[in-house]
Amino acid sequence: MYGLDVEATILAGERDRNFLITEAGEPRCVLKVYNQMDDADTRDFQQRALLHVHRHGGGGFVPRLMPTLDGAAEFHFVAGGQEHHGTLISFMRGVSQNLVPSSRALRQDIGRSCATLDKALSSFHHAAARRELLWDIMQLASLQPMVQMVDDVRRRRWMEEFIASFVGVAVPELYACRCQIIHNDINTSNILVAEDTKDRVSGVIDFGDMVYAPLINEIGVAAGYAAKPEDDLFEVIADLMVGYEEVIPLQEVEVRQLYHAVVARLVARVLIYLWRSSMFPQNRDYILRNSEAAWTMIDEVMRISPEEGRLRVMSAWRGGA
Repeated sequence: MYGLDVEATILAGERDRNFLITEAGEPRCVLKVYNQMDDADTRDFQQRALLHVHRHGGGGFVPRLMPTLDGAAEFHFVAGGQEHHGTLISFMRGVSQNLVPSSRALRQDIGRSCATLDKALSSFHHAAARRELLWDIMQLASLQPMVQMVDDVRRRRWMEEFIASFVGVAVPELYACRCQIIHNDINTSNILVAEDTKDRVSGVIDFGDMVYAPLINEIGVAAGYAAKPEDDLFEVIADLMVGYEEVIPLQEVEVRQLYHAVVARLVARVLIYLWRSSMFPQNRDYILRNSEAAWTMIDEVMRISPEEGRLRVMSAWRGGA
């Protein structure tokens, strides 16, 4: 399908089947076979997003979609009586963010990279963007039934109260902010860091959770993953904002909701982890790989009120401006 004489090695993944493609022992590209739940519109959404980003100034650290010999964006084949679809994308060099130390310089570059990507996506539109997705914090209410899976009574009660407040107050205010298609999954597995410096983003991968949502949610998602257990969450948020504003200035109404977006993503993480690990016990280790860090941060934010958290983020923004 591509005219390449190569070898394939399977990689870890949550939903898709991913393979590292090497030629003469050197990494060349990554082959993705979509899971059966991704329909044609969803696949087209991801493929067109990559093409759009490369055309609009954000392609320096985003994989390039490689066409088949026939010029198609994806290939298909039949196996086990089912039709499967997949793509081939360029290999992005770098080390996973979760393998490098946390630093202010790296966090600021993550913010800068998020904004560069969002700026390129700002002119991108697709019908599949307005979809129902568990990882979209704007749909946090759908995770309410999963709260009963939390064993600790104190944590469970706090989550019930937070979700009710977030859905009733924060969601309407977030929808009043700027909205567009965002990556929505800037986590330590999807950020690649330059091997030489360890403080510069070399790649952003996995566009499978893109969604139309408030722009500020991009930082909200990134903050909970960029923070290591030993980091001060508010310093991390501040560093991300500094980098982000080098490309896209933030609005006060957005910063007022940022803390709630950060906490909402933390809540979504632990609940989805619990649910998916019970549904797919054979993939439990991969699914729960970031669970402990998320619980640590949730225990920290439980010690302060939502209003105090919001005020601390506002204070960190431009030194309290």
